[in-house]
Amino acid sequence: MLGQACRHVEYFVKPRTSIAALDVWQRSGVRAPLCEQPYRKPGGWKEGADLYFEHAVPVNDLKMELIRVGAAVDADEVREVLSRAEVAWITRDEEPRLRAVLKGQPKGPRGDWRAVYEKAGIELAPDNP
Repeated sequence: MLGQACRHVEYFVKPRTSIAALDVWQRSGVRAPLCEQPYRKPGGWKEGADLYFEHAVPVNDLKMELIRVGAAVDADEVREVLSRAEVAWITRDEEPRLRAVLKGQPKGPRGDWRAVYEKAGIELAPDNP
């Protein structure tokens, strides 16, 4: 149940976008900003068929941090953990590069997700237009 709750924190986080994902989105002709698009099933929308919704900070990382907080739950600590949640729209071409980088890392928390994205050659938009 905690894992599911951490997964759905995506509904409260504004997605980041890769430069390539923005390009795909803009070429699709949609006027609404990509950063305002919530997760959708891949086959559920033709405009986003070449996009991938990625938890930049993995759900399991958030879950394990909350478990670490333990039974003596402090609302400020929980808020701090959840404030680190990050999701991003990347392209279907970027996703395998990201997985290849992650495959070479030891098991455990992802750590600096920005460095992982950089190593995978995923350039994030400086802001969310």
